[in-house]
Amino acid sequence: MTGRRKIILTVLYALAAGVLFLFLLFPDAAVKTALVRGVENINPAARLTVGDVAPVFPPGLKLKDVTVSYRDKVVAGPDYIRLTPAWFSLLGESPRLVFKTGVFAGVIDGQGRFTEDRLAGADVRISGVRLESIQYVNHLSPHRLSGAVNGDLRLTSKRGEIQGTSQLRLSGTTVTLAAPVLDMAVVQFDDIQADLVLSSRRVEIKSCVFDGQDLDGEFSGNILLRNPFQNSLLNLKGSIKPQAGLIKRAGNTLPIEFLMKSEPGDKGFPVRLTGTFQEPRIAFR
Repeated sequence: MTGRRKIILTVLYALAAGVLFLFLLFPDAAVKTALVRGVENINPAARLTVGDVAPVFPPGLKLKDVTVSYRDKVVAGPDYIRLTPAWFSLLGESPRLVFKTGVFAGVIDGQGRFTEDRLAGADVRISGVRLESIQYVNHLSPHRLSGAVNGDLRLTSKRGEIQGTSQLRLSGTTVTLAAPVLDMAVVQFDDIQADLVLSSRRVEIKSCVFDGQDLDGEFSGNILLRNPFQNSLLNLKGSIKPQAGLIKRAGNTLPIEFLMKSEPGDKGFPVRLTGTFQEPRIAFR
């Protein structure tokens, strides 16, 4: 046996022994504890439970039977979460963690940036998430939502407060209303595009443009978040352009101030939405 072959066999043996040692003696309990505490450090109101955790290759972790809760309400139950360090970043001052999870019938992946043991920020990509699979959203609203969500989310942590920006695109969106409005029990949108600025207390909607079978329009403004979420304050303004089918169906129930207006401009009729999610108020300006 040549010296070169001996070296190759020795390296392969060492790798095989290391892999076997890793899987047989993997400290799953310690890893679970570290993950749970890590989530609590990022946000004390958040909770993570993990049923199974195992090493994977490329070197990283795969979590299964996971539940994510916020203020004691279940937010998500991912099919899996895969975590892999960006190895070269470990040599710098801001290590990064690459993540991917199958959740809400879609995929969410990206990178988290850390300073010491705290989250400094994250870049997130949302692909094919289904609104009807997000139980937490449907719990907050009396209306039922369905449709696909794609987009990006960029988070930063400043003095312990998480802030972010997001660009979202929703397609094939259906809103089944808890009670009919203007003779509409279901509202369908072909496309919705939103540009958002997020914080723990406020959502600023820089722009939201939508078009659908019944309504086209756009709006902007902000939502002041309260607990419970249904009491959050709405301050939105924009315009809507009803399609001919909606006017024909709902002509007898449209507000008189709406009917008295002249023909809408290119953007439609001006409208303002105030009140709360629980009791919204609509005014045609």
